[in-house]
Amino acid sequence: MSKTKLYRIWLLFKYACQNENDDNYANYGARGIKFYKEWGDDFLNFYDWSMANGYDEKLNNKLDLIDKNKDFCPDNCRWITSSEKINQRNDVKLITYNGKTQNITQWERELGFKRGLIKNRLFKYHWSIEKAFETPSGNGRPGYQYEYNGEIHTITEWANILNLNRKILGYKINSLHEPIE
Repeated sequence: MSKTKLYRIWLLFKYACQNENDDNYANYGARGIKFYKEWGDDFLNFYDWSMANGYDEKLNNKLDLIDKNKDFCPDNCRWITSSEKINQRNDVKLITYNGKTQNITQWERELGFKRGLIKNRLFKYHWSIEKAFETPSGNGRPGYQYEYNGEIHTITEWANILNLNRKILGYKINSLHEPIE
């Protein structure tokens, strides 16, 4: 099993807690965080606990310390998804919309928006959460049209009429105007 991902995870955290030469030692061992003796002495104990507690290589779960100041042990560890792990970072902005809380990347994926669209709408153009989430992205997709000086056209049509780059025009229009369906 030494070639499995779970074995590499076991080694990573074992060394982070026990090996002063390990790159992660300052974050764990140097802070007094220990690796559960029964796990450290025998990988199969860690393997059995992991299998019984939600580890799934296909899900690419992450081993998580419930209390970041306590040891790696059965009572203080859990397997969580990559998204849950990302949401624990201090620099991740969580947004609640219609009673559901997710980070911006999760919302963009769920709503079918290009990466960065919600972030720009909220922080660059200062849109409300409702407007940022409820305004279709347009991006030249068929059916989305925009009005300017009494004329209504798609982004592609406007780009041709005005002799402008469609992507740049789409970005600017999308940040300022709502589409007409």
